[in-house]
Amino acid sequence: MLVNSAGNVFFISVMQGRLTPSRGRGIQFFPFDSWQAEFPKAATVGLDGIEFVFDFEMYKENTLWTVEGRKEIKRLIKHSGVKIRHICTRFFL
Repeated sequence: MLVNSAGNVFFISVMQGRLTPSRGRGIQFFPFDSWQAEFPKAATVGLDGIEFVFDFEMYKENTLWTVEGRKEIKRLIKHSGVKIRHICTRFFL
């Protein structure tokens, strides 16, 4: 988080998948095999949030789609302090 001289607060986030090796998946993808690890990585480098990716491809496997997945997200947010401030819904593109 940054605060400028006028007192404005700016939260600094990263797009999901940017803290994970792409392994040929491009730069914008849901890292199914390592999404949990992005929370402590983001916290370590001082980021405030992660913008989650919700793709049409394999959407039922996306952690946002399931109750269990959302519970895991809440646990990771509580533990790391890194929040999900935005969701990129490529599901609709």
